[in-house]
Amino acid sequence: MGCGAQATVWRAHDERLDREVALKLLGGDGTSAPAALWLNEARAVSRLAHPNIVPVFEADEIDGQPCMVFELVNGPTLAEVLRRSGAMPAREAVELMLGVVDALRAAHAQGIVHRDLKPSNILLDAEGRARVMDFGIAARLDAVAAGVVDALAGCIVGTPGYLSPEAAAGGAPSPQMDVFAAGLVLGELLSGAPLLAEREPLVALRRVQQEDLVLPEHADADDRLRAVVQRAIARDPAGRYDGAASLRDALLQWLAPADEAPLEGGSHGTLDFLLRRMRHKSDFPALTEHVLRIQRMANSDSENLNHLADEILKDVALTQKLLRLVNTTPYRRNGSGVSTVSRAVAMVGLGGIRNLALSLVLVEHMKDKAHAQRLKEEFLRSLLAGQLAHALSDSARDAEEAFLGAMFYNLGKLLTEYYFPEEAQAIRAQMHLSAPLAGARQAVSGAALLHPDLLADRAAAVVLGLGFEAFGVGVARHWGLPDTLQRCMHRPESASPAKPVPAGPERLRWLAVAASRGVADVLAAGIQDITDTLAGDNFRLNEVLRMVLETMYRALGFQRMVFCLRDASTGGLNGRFGLGDRAAALSPVFQVLLRWPAGQAPDLFGAVCLKGSDTLIADSRQSAIAQRLPAWYRQQVNAPSFLLLPMVMKGAPFALIYADMAKPGGWVLGDRELALLRTLRNQPVMAFRHASQPGA
Repeated sequence: MGCGAQATVWRAHDERLDREVALKLLGGDGTSAPAALWLNEARAVSRLAHPNIVPVFEADEIDGQPCMVFELVNGPTLAEVLRRSGAMPAREAVELMLGVVDALRAAHAQGIVHRDLKPSNILLDAEGRARVMDFGIAARLDAVAAGVVDALAGCIVGTPGYLSPEAAAGGAPSPQMDVFAAGLVLGELLSGAPLLAEREPLVALRRVQQEDLVLPEHADADDRLRAVVQRAIARDPAGRYDGAASLRDALLQWLAPADEAPLEGGSHGTLDFLLRRMRHKSDFPALTEHVLRIQRMANSDSENLNHLADEILKDVALTQKLLRLVNTTPYRRNGSGVSTVSRAVAMVGLGGIRNLALSLVLVEHMKDKAHAQRLKEEFLRSLLAGQLAHALSDSARDAEEAFLGAMFYNLGKLLTEYYFPEEAQAIRAQMHLSAPLAGARQAVSGAALLHPDLLADRAAAVVLGLGFEAFGVGVARHWGLPDTLQRCMHRPESASPAKPVPAGPERLRWLAVAASRGVADVLAAGIQDITDTLAGDNFRLNEVLRMVLETMYRALGFQRMVFCLRDASTGGLNGRFGLGDRAAALSPVFQVLLRWPAGQAPDLFGAVCLKGSDTLIADSRQSAIAQRLPAWYRQQVNAPSFLLLPMVMKGAPFALIYADMAKPGGWVLGDRELALLRTLRNQPVMAFRHASQPGA
């Protein structure tokens, strides 16, 4: 694919994961300075998760030769595009460079400076998106504090013609070096030629230190854009943008159309840019079953409008589109916003609802099935939050607004998942990278661990340039949604109120927060309580077990739960106690066998416990599942949906936590909820180990 002074890049096939990749092989014997640069690149890129950065999959050696495996980006470099097509129109050039600057901003946020940004190190993928690569001479800003030695300290590193004056003098790495290079690349896109076209490297190094570079007059740039470029390539770092984030803001402000009215409360360049990107995609897709039911109801002459409103509330896409419609100028005759679906239905009428439903794309018709599944999970999570807020409301008048407030609480995350799926994936990766660092800081300082909502918000700010909350609120304001709904989307800065909040907007806000955060927060609080109990000298094992079951029961709204413990005489697991519907009566029924005659396969419960695998059965009525259920379960329990959490010690099952739901498929558990459930399950294991130790 390509060959450079230090390495060769090949197209390769990863047989284990059956995918095409880019394989970078370092020249030489692997013992010279370039080998250290190869390792430096692997470390640098592994810390970065961003859709505009080419990720590294693996770093290894082949027959002693260092190599790296990257994502294969099918597309030309920016240098090749410039040679083929010349200068770009200003808007196209700026929008392309925003991806590059975004990548630099993410790197700078992780303390990494690229140091060799140039057109040949920027790939364009099949969608025309810029992808930054080649972090071989990247430097860490915290190298000294982290005890990492920069092998190139004091050296002139990078490509003459794209080096900043301070880099040309061998200065210490800084984000402003990348800003300078980005300004040169943007200038080249606008003018069609390098701003410092000098073949002799030493002459180029001398000129950049002694001359002020200027964007040519023929470049496609107005005065405002020209000023942005000139500031980015200022010879004195003090006159330059202080980092990629500042350069990005300046480019976004230039992109904002002059004739477009600013958003209420002030315009935000990043939000304007994201809104423009959203316009190129349709509204949220809807779930087929909901649309079909709504169409049948809208076509009926006898259908009650309130029943239709209840059905619309079950679909996130149609709810959002309807509220956006009725809060536009033609409908807001009296100046007040519409914050309930029932009122919106009355205003639009059956015909309007029918047309809205027909205009929506269906989730089931999306080509990317994995993306569709993630959207369905987010929709269901929003719907369950709304239903919980509705149930918590003590007045019918506030119930629907509480439902909508909880549904809209995580609008920013939902918008990102649909409109920007690659950025959403990068945000998840960023959270994965940030969580251990946050935990380490908490362990050192003793400060409270950041709430996951705040961690997600910060990760979104790194990738999008705007946190989930600010994004969601900004879009809601742009859509014209009422202040009551916008207020529900703000994360509270104070602790939960100790007393009931009086009826009004603030109460609706706290209902939305409680419903949206409820599951994870109840689980997390329970884990903390149980941890504190285990830390004491005289904890009781039965007390810990009941605390675990009660926490799960309250957080997830199970129908019933049963705790089973190993019986020394039979070797099986017997029900000891439980919570919920008829749990006390049904607990003795649970007799989970762990020993079976030779040649006879264990039932589902026994197989799960022997494997020690957490198992969720969404619908036990399926024939493949039903025929493997033990007879005692089918005859006396027979729940349509259940969860099995076996507990293992020294490789053998010794206990089981059983939980069930009254309806099939009533489970919406994210990665965090599942992780917290497993943590809760593991706490009794720790308690049993402690109790079994001599002298305990």
